[in-house]
Amino acid sequence: MNFWGNESMINGGINKVNICYAVDEKYTDCLKVSMYSLLKNRNREVSYEIIVLNSNLPKDKQEIFNSLIENESDVSIRFVDVSDVKELKVEASSYLSAATYYRLYLLSEEFASYDRILYIDCDTVTEKDVSSLFFSDLEGQSVAAVEEISFRQLSMSKKAVFIDGRIPYNVDNYRRDALLMKHPESYFNAGVILFDLKKCRLEVNFEDATKIYREKQYYFNDQDVLNILFDGRVKLLDYEWNYQNYAEALCKFRPEIYREMYADVIRSSPSIIHYVGHNKPWNIDVELGEIYHRYEKEIENEKA
Repeated sequence: MNFWGNESMINGGINKVNICYAVDEKYTDCLKVSMYSLLKNRNREVSYEIIVLNSNLPKDKQEIFNSLIENESDVSIRFVDVSDVKELKVEASSYLSAATYYRLYLLSEEFASYDRILYIDCDTVTEKDVSSLFFSDLEGQSVAAVEEISFRQLSMSKKAVFIDGRIPYNVDNYRRDALLMKHPESYFNAGVILFDLKKCRLEVNFEDATKIYREKQYYFNDQDVLNILFDGRVKLLDYEWNYQNYAEALCKFRPEIYREMYADVIRSSPSIIHYVGHNKPWNIDVELGEIYHRYEKEIENEKA
């Protein structure tokens, strides 16, 4: 990847990687594993700030994450409580928690001093240093993210998705006619997003985001909102940076047509593995779940 060069000196001249997670109590255990994997594979020559968006996260839960950095130099954790942000008091649909909407808060004045933030979902493990992604060239775009690969399957099957819980679409005309996207082919998965906040602030803000998500009941929640906001302003990353694990399941256990459909997605050594969908490695066997459990076991061994 290309680096910014002199522009990589951010936030007051400090070469620092800013990572953001959003969590509620339900996801603290998996965030611990995700954060541990991130720290284990980080570049020790670069400092890290980890921002944890939360709503009244108890002190004992915060200490779980603070304990991960006790022996880590140049790493800090900042807990940002959004419980008083009325715009974020929402109910997410499906299996998602309301914490998924917290990432929209990165567009608020709370983060006006940040030039870039890399947002990562809790249901991930990081296998490689992410500083190369953080300092990469966005080629003039506002955000960088990975294609939502489930839409390939959904497009072929013409499965119905809904706006406002009642009007049926398929994912093709949903993006075009419901979300009014001019670049529907660039619809991205919101599990890993690199925000160039300096550029974002020239184009959108938190108020824009909250206005959009309150207008309609979106099938894919705040992911839809982010795709509306950054339609035509996203750099699509290689699949390794948000390796959505069910692609491997489709290629292994479904008909040949799926192996052909996802052949270009498969990576032998992904950088960030994202356990998408209802099934998670902490409650059922899933593809690449053994990698999650490897880090989970390492944490247990270090405590022993």
